[in-house]
Amino acid sequence: MKKSKLITAVVSLLLTSALLVAGFWLKGQQVSAAAQDNVITSLSITDERGAVLDHGLNRYERFRINANFSLPNGQVKAGDTTTMNLPTNLAFGDSKAFEIRDTDGNLVANAVIDPSSRQIVLTYTDYVETHSDITGSFFFYAYVNHNVVTQAGTVPVVLDIEGKVFDAGSVEFNGVGEARQTTMTKSGWISSDDVIHYQVPINRAGIGLLSAVVTDSLQSVGVSYLPETLKIQKGTWVAQNGSWVFQNGIDVTSDYTVNYTEDGMGFSIDFGNINPEDGYYLTYDVVPSYKPADGENFFNRATLVANGAELARVNYRETYKEAGGSAEGYVYAINLRKVSADGAALSGAIFRITRDANGEVIGDYVADSEGNVTINGLLKGDYTITEVQAPAGYQPLTEPIKISENDFGSDKSVSRDVVNEPIVTTTTTEATTTTEATTTTAATTTESPTTTVASTTTTAATTTETPTTTVASTTTTAATTTAASTTTESSTTTAASTTTVQSTTESATTTESPTPTTSSTEEPTTSSVTTPTTTTTTTTTPGETTPSAGSQESSTSTTPAPVTSTSADKGDKRKKKLPSTGEQENTVIILAGVTVLSVAGLFLVNRKKES
Repeated sequence: MKKSKLITAVVSLLLTSALLVAGFWLKGQQVSAAAQDNVITSLSITDERGAVLDHGLNRYERFRINANFSLPNGQVKAGDTTTMNLPTNLAFGDSKAFEIRDTDGNLVANAVIDPSSRQIVLTYTDYVETHSDITGSFFFYAYVNHNVVTQAGTVPVVLDIEGKVFDAGSVEFNGVGEARQTTMTKSGWISSDDVIHYQVPINRAGIGLLSAVVTDSLQSVGVSYLPETLKIQKGTWVAQNGSWVFQNGIDVTSDYTVNYTEDGMGFSIDFGNINPEDGYYLTYDVVPSYKPADGENFFNRATLVANGAELARVNYRETYKEAGGSAEGYVYAINLRKVSADGAALSGAIFRITRDANGEVIGDYVADSEGNVTINGLLKGDYTITEVQAPAGYQPLTEPIKISENDFGSDKSVSRDVVNEPIVTTTTTEATTTTEATTTTAATTTESPTTTVASTTTTAATTTETPTTTVASTTTTAATTTAASTTTESSTTTAASTTTVQSTTESATTTESPTPTTSSTEEPTTSSVTTPTTTTTTTTTPGETTPSAGSQESSTSTTPAPVTSTSADKGDKRKKKLPSTGEQENTVIILAGVTVLSVAGLFLVNRKKES
């Protein structure tokens, strides 16, 4: 039993801990909306058409309040708001919500007008997180609240915007005046759903009307009645503080017949005889078949025929008023051009762009065939550009490129030429000087010279011969070898042979002189063949540089293997993402801490129970 209770308690505590951690995590994930109090830069006043307001205002006469704004970069997030509070001496002249968009139609902010709280609330979209230097303007309509201001005079226009006071100036008000007595008049207003609401007060003058007939006709194209909205009330009109108040009204619509014209553009109602103390209040709605434009006029005409004459004719104009505004945010760009020292375009370089504000890597970009790289969609700020890969055959940059927010020009971009130096080419020249002593042996000559000596037996004939053998050869060495060969015969015949030999690495060409013949006055009786002894002397001529056989001068150019880019096609970025301004909280430590405390607590409780 105790074990079961312990397990149940452990599971319960663990679930509680998990819920607590989940709550903290969700709280950390939620991006709370912030009130932006440094957005509105100025306020001004114009008449309802946007022109200079140079006259006094009557009751219900509207004018414009114009606002300019500028959003600080990096401070405003989606969902943030700016609230404007209207003073009590003013009332909203229009309550329709409106949007603030840029010139391309992108939604920057939504604006809601709340007459009950007397506030306008701007709520920003994620546009503010992806654009920089957002500026714009908007306007809304107001009129002097004649329930508060009844006398003529100057009315200040001062608004509270997130706790800061903005003075837009002042307007002149003509005052409420006296409630004007009429047999029939007409007024109207347009609601946020673009429906025109008309009101027709009858017999504020308090006189008797015989055979009273009211007619109404639409004077504008594209609008139509909403018959189900027509309502007739009977009561009493009372003047109070310059205004009329309808009292004790009852619905008498079913007591009367409404006759519409064939084209549906008008109707008439026969009220019969109206007593002096009786007043009527006729209301109905008209709807356009399209979205009206701000400042568009809708015309309507109403007449009252009674006592055998037309007692009133009202040509009424209702102007469609819609608050609105526009804004423009800018997206910045960095343009790079990769060139060599002589200005030639280099392709294939890869650049990495990092936003300095938060260290976010925007992406890697590859220079196209013209050496161009364009990075779009940037917020205004500081950036660092590093060269991840240099063009083939060129040295990479040793220092990063720094871009400051002040570098961006009026066209919202900054351009840089990025120069790369070529990789140094190494050229090796070798000069070889070789001096060799060449030994010429009998093998160098394809034939040994043969000397034939003729001698007599009766006398000692002395014959001196000088056979000369010349061997010519072509060699790459400048070594010159002179070999003097001397042959001495015991038969008193002396043969001196001189041989000049140049060594060669190729086959030698030998030119021999013919075999010498010795003449005598007597026929020779002996014949001998003698091989001369050859003595070789190698002479090297100083001042000559001669490469060794088999060697040649060479000029070596060493070109390292080119760096090959494996990046994406030209101009395409490897990856891109927009900066995020969201906030998160780390919950791992909280989870671990809560879990450890829970288990420790259970252990202590269990030990206490056991004891």
